[in-house]
Amino acid sequence: MEERQLEAEMLAHTEAEGLSWWSGFQPRHLKLRLIKAVINYTSPRIIRLAPELYPSLEVTRMMDRALRRLLRVLDGEERDNEAVRDRNFRRLVEAAKRALIYVAEEDCYYRDWLALFTMALYGEVKQAMDTWNPAEEPWVRRLKNAQEILEKPGGKGLLFYWSLRHQLPIMKEG
Repeated sequence: MEERQLEAEMLAHTEAEGLSWWSGFQPRHLKLRLIKAVINYTSPRIIRLAPELYPSLEVTRMMDRALRRLLRVLDGEERDNEAVRDRNFRRLVEAAKRALIYVAEEDCYYRDWLALFTMALYGEVKQAMDTWNPAEEPWVRRLKNAQEILEKPGGKGLLFYWSLRHQLPIMKEG
């Protein structure tokens, strides 16, 4: 294909998409890469800056338990999965845990907002789980062992978690 023809087709494509001719040369996820770079740069600094406090308030104890549970899962995932061994997300969670607990323990204004966030999130998750019907999920119908999972304690919660991820870790199709 000639260079001029290629250039004309590229220009026609970008004009049809409402993009500039320069759009074809920019990374697709530049904004995402920049945001992740800022997070990855600041997380270790927040960890060093925010002291690890013993949570003395109920809202900070709940936040601590939930984030510690997530950190344990991340530790196991990092051992088994080469793709997440950079530990960037783990550092983000650790930084968030330390910063939220420290600020909520020291500042009643932040403590109130953290408590409100906790209750709002609880309400959203409870409503979503109460109205979620596994039978309406197309991927659940393709699972050979869906009924077996549902019958186990916590099975509906596990399938709900997988639906939030929009993927299954292991799918046995039947």
